[in-house]
Amino acid sequence: MFLMRCLFTMFAESVGLLPENSFKEVLARCEQFPETFPHDVGQLWEAMDLGTWAHALRQKVLRFNGEFFRNRAALPLAREEIGELRQAASHNWRNKERAKEEARGLVRWLRPEYQIPRFGTAKEKAELELLGGAMSGEAPAPAGPRPSFPSDDFAQTAAVMAALAAASAPLDAAAIAAGFKQSRKIAPKVSAVLAALARTGYVSTDGARFSLRRAV
Repeated sequence: MFLMRCLFTMFAESVGLLPENSFKEVLARCEQFPETFPHDVGQLWEAMDLGTWAHALRQKVLRFNGEFFRNRAALPLAREEIGELRQAASHNWRNKERAKEEARGLVRWLRPEYQIPRFGTAKEKAELELLGGAMSGEAPAPAGPRPSFPSDDFAQTAAVMAALAAASAPLDAAAIAAGFKQSRKIAPKVSAVLAALARTGYVSTDGARFSLRRAV
């Protein structure tokens, strides 16, 4: 579960759910001072669980649904092990097509009510204000092409977990797949990821819908 929390935090940073380069910078500092890793990363995960101030980032962060970070203990690691995490965090966990779209200025926000006020354009902020400053997790997706589903296993797992974390209620495979291109075609892949996460205890399910499992 510790490794999955690390991977999810890397993905959250890549897609803008955490400030740009924030987790990388935390890992870089911890690599210099390994004894700070359990406290700094553990407190970051506590903030992500509660939606409160993250001391290592020096700002408040988004609250992640599903209680994935309820058990936020970070294991003590050696300098070399923290360095391996930092190197992994340098990977861009977004799919390549989405990264190209964002370079052109086309951004699909996973949590618009949180991300737009911090990272959006003036036009996007004005549109959000017209909607009352918030958009629910069940709001229809904005018009336009949807991003492609990642091709590698780690990124697929992170994308599915991000969808569950951003949702305010359990989701089925079709609902998650609908957020990507060729939703019907990728639905079996999403189902396979969900089944694997359920088998390993990372998500709970009623047989049809899934949510991040409450950590104990």
